[in-house]
Amino acid sequence: QGGDLFAMRPEVRQYYDLLFDEVNNQGIVGRATASFHRALEGGLGLEDRFDQVLELGSAQAAHLNFVRHDFATYWLTDLEDHQIDLRSIARRLRMPDHRHLEFKTADVQDLPFPDDSFDRVLHTCLLHHVSNPELALTEMRRVTKPGGRLDLYLPNDPGLMYSSIQRVTTGWKQRRLIRKHSLDLNPAYLRALEHPNHFGGLRALLRKVFEGDMVREKRFPFPWSSTHVNLYTVATIHKQAD
Repeated sequence: QGGDLFAMRPEVRQYYDLLFDEVNNQGIVGRATASFHRALEGGLGLEDRFDQVLELGSAQAAHLNFVRHDFATYWLTDLEDHQIDLRSIARRLRMPDHRHLEFKTADVQDLPFPDDSFDRVLHTCLLHHVSNPELALTEMRRVTKPGGRLDLYLPNDPGLMYSSIQRVTTGWKQRRLIRKHSLDLNPAYLRALEHPNHFGGLRALLRKVFEGDMVREKRFPFPWSSTHVNLYTVATIHKQAD
């Protein structure tokens, strides 16, 4: 979804090609993942409009299922070309055609868009993966228009609740499926590659990059509690003019 963490590790690429969707998007874990997508769209509906929207690390465009607001163009971007069929996505979403959708390969740390291009920028679980999260955040802010909005989903990893639940959900499925398919991959090694950046550090970087902007954080499931008893945080940022 961004950065170069998986690019030269064939055993990890094999896991992502074969098993990632089954681990993260099916069964009970899939239903929990859907709740994360809904949280990122919280408060937005049919009455809202963002002309130019940029989703970072979009993979197979799963999040687009949960977008209810209007838009002129929705850009799907990822580090790799997943051979996304925009016509098929438009049919799935009952859009009249696919001309409102675009896909572009893009590294969040070096976005191929001009300054102030987008009315809304969003991502789901991206910053934990990249090699330079401060640069990624700076690029996100650069391409957002003054007055534009950013919605960023951050798992509270390695908080106690997140780590405990991950171990018995996605972690359990990872271990079982890696054994089943006889992959030469240690699950602990995979987790270390997946989330090298921790929530506390990312939150500090976010507040620095967006220190002149309006930042609001929503924690789940306990909005008043600390990192250790929450699963994730959604940061909503309204960019101010420089």
